Amino acid sequence: MDKDSEVASKYISDDNAEIELKQGSQSNTSSPEETSPTPPPAASPTSPVPDGGLNAWLQVLGGWVVLAASWGLVNTFGAYQTYYQTVMLTSESASTISWIGSLQACLLLLGGLVSGPLFDAGYFTPTMIGGLLLICFGMFMTSLCSTYWQVLLAQGVCVGIGMGLTFLPATAIQSQYFAKRRAFAMGVAGTGSPVGGIIFPIIFSHLLPKIGFGWTTRVIAFIIL
Repeated sequence: MDKDSEVASKYISDDNAEIELKQGSQSNTSSPEETSPTPPPAASPTSPVPDGGLNAWLQVLGGWVVLAASWGLVNTFGAYQTYYQTVMLTSESASTISWIGSLQACLLLLGGLVSGPLFDAGYFTPTMIGGLLLICFGMFMTSLCSTYWQVLLAQGVCVGIGMGLTFLPATAIQSQYFAKRRAFAMGVAGTGSPVGGIIFPIIFSHLLPKIGFGWTTRVIAFIIL
């Protein structure tokens, strides 16, 4: 009887040892997974947009000046048309003279087909310089004109092409310097258009009787330059 109990207790101890061995092996195999270090969180990419600063607000100022020189001049054409109808181009009808301003505005908008790809390709500065020089050159040539076709080519075509080269880049550059305040910055730059449309007609009407058409137009060109 004692011998049988000893054998039974031996089997029980062996079974307990096997169970403990299996549990130990399972804990050993699962421990590397539990103790493996978690990977560090991916660093969030930093935004390259400065969203302010001196350089960013200088872009807004530059855009303001360009919009005053482009849409501001388009809004000034009413003063020019009055002079053309009453003094310089009296033989032409009002609808014929209005084609000068219409062509100017049309080329301003169509110029984005050229200035947009140039801006995307990184030619912002050459495009702006070329456009502003064309505006000034066209205004200087307008001051020397005496016939309808001369005015159409100088003020309508040359100035219009220059406006088309400058308008879109001057507007799009704001988005590269502002993120949260982008709408505000573009709105501030956009105020150059109505301000130019107010100032240039006043200059034209005040200087025209004093220094004549030629020098009045040259003064406006010098202001743009």
